[in-house]
Amino acid sequence: MVNSFVVVFPIYTKLFTVSATIVLLFPAIAFAQPITVTMNGHPLEMEAPPIVQGGRTLVPLRAIFETLGATIWWDAKAQTITGSRGDRTVILIIGNRQATVNGNIVPLDVPPAVIGGRTMVPVRFIADGLGARATWDARLRTVSVTTDGAIPAAPAPPAIAARQAVVTGVTDGGTIRVNIGGQSESVRLIGIDTPETRHPERGVEPFGPEAAAFTKQLDGRTVWLGLDVQERDRFRRLLAYVWTDMPATVNRDAIKRLMFNACLLSEGLAQVATFSPNVRYVEYFTALQKEAQAAGRGLWRTTADAPAQPGTLRITHFTETVEQSGRASVTVQGRPHTEYFYYGHIQNRAKQGQRP
Repeated sequence: MVNSFVVVFPIYTKLFTVSATIVLLFPAIAFAQPITVTMNGHPLEMEAPPIVQGGRTLVPLRAIFETLGATIWWDAKAQTITGSRGDRTVILIIGNRQATVNGNIVPLDVPPAVIGGRTMVPVRFIADGLGARATWDARLRTVSVTTDGAIPAAPAPPAIAARQAVVTGVTDGGTIRVNIGGQSESVRLIGIDTPETRHPERGVEPFGPEAAAFTKQLDGRTVWLGLDVQERDRFRRLLAYVWTDMPATVNRDAIKRLMFNACLLSEGLAQVATFSPNVRYVEYFTALQKEAQAAGRGLWRTTADAPAQPGTLRITHFTETVEQSGRASVTVQGRPHTEYFYYGHIQNRAKQGQRP
């Protein structure tokens, strides 16, 4: 009996040890706690679980934006995400470590990314950028997002599809420079033509400086760029209708008040210049130009406060008498951006007995 016991006991001891090891390891694998995201204390419903990259939690795009009551615009070509909630707007670009909040550039520890076919965004940046707060509980592995008061209902879809940008400079009356999500772009105001201020051949044209000074008011402002059929011209400039605010609806009044291209036309500082296929607002632009012509504003100004007719040249001032070796001058009013060539001669009007 004793010998039998000695032989069997080590076997049971070894089996017991192995079994205990399995039981101890199993909880560590089966009960690893996933990350949870809550909104005002309620679990955030997501089509995919959150992930951690670079120490930051990323969540599915629509889950966080829509639960916050924000509106999303997605520009697939530019890979740009724009979200608005109340008076706050955030812009992110896939793979870009710079984002903007109300036009101010904000660095990101981790950029938004497309993972498994879904767009994932950093939850803390989205929450903070849209006026909420995000906190991390390491023990519970939970991101808690809280808002002040009830979450507002998502606003109605915008009347236009536009990219938010910040104007960083003015080249001339019809060309500006902007920052879009950390990227610098030159923008040509589409559908209009302003007088030149630095043309290599024509130089400074009448009302060119006035148009440039008028556009200078955009410098440093947040604007919205609406595109037409073609996105860029041959110089790689963006072709855009520049809105100073997002219109609730697109009509004549909104265009006249909020679209800067139209404001230049109304002030008589630009002419209609639409080229197919970019003709979305040509009827509105033509009507605004006619109003400026009738009122004699800017380019259409004459001494009689009425526009000069196309093809005519009106003399508004000339020197009637000139002393010998003196200078004469003449001021004319013609059609803007039309070249006129002057051919003349000196007429001898000396009276008899006088030297010319």
